[in-house]
Amino acid sequence: MDFFELIDARYSSRNYTSVDVTEEEIDQILYAIDAGPSSANLQSFKVVVVRDEIVKGQLMEASKNQRWMIKAPVFICFFGDYDNYRAKFGDYKIEDTPLQDATIAMTYAQLAATEMGLASCWVASHARDVAQEILGIEGDLRFAGILTLGRAADTKPRRKRRGPDEWTYQVL
Repeated sequence: MDFFELIDARYSSRNYTSVDVTEEEIDQILYAIDAGPSSANLQSFKVVVVRDEIVKGQLMEASKNQRWMIKAPVFICFFGDYDNYRAKFGDYKIEDTPLQDATIAMTYAQLAATEMGLASCWVASHARDVAQEILGIEGDLRFAGILTLGRAADTKPRRKRRGPDEWTYQVL
């Protein structure tokens, strides 16, 4: 599919079948993340692929107990990596840049999943205070969110979107 078909096909699915996501599919998504842009090409992010049901349950509970999440066979968790960024730039623009890198990575993962026929949903960073501890990873990281991943048990809903005329300004 071309890019505009891809972005039209993407939607936030909150209902998944029990069919698993293969390791090959995960590898393709990780490749897409690796190919994405990042500030100074530092890739100041960390990604954690979660299949463990107990860990997924803890993340779901920390994400405002959104029960639909647990149906997804895979969670991909994204963090801004402040240690990685700081090693190159010190504290210059450190407030936002690693977190921006992580959200770009998450977008590339979501688009890759859509291209492969997988469903996903971007879950906000509700678990930010506990995700790193739940996952047992070290470093100066900031949680960007979870991408739930699986095979859709639903179809894309018809939703009204604001048009560009509602959020675009032009300076002439």
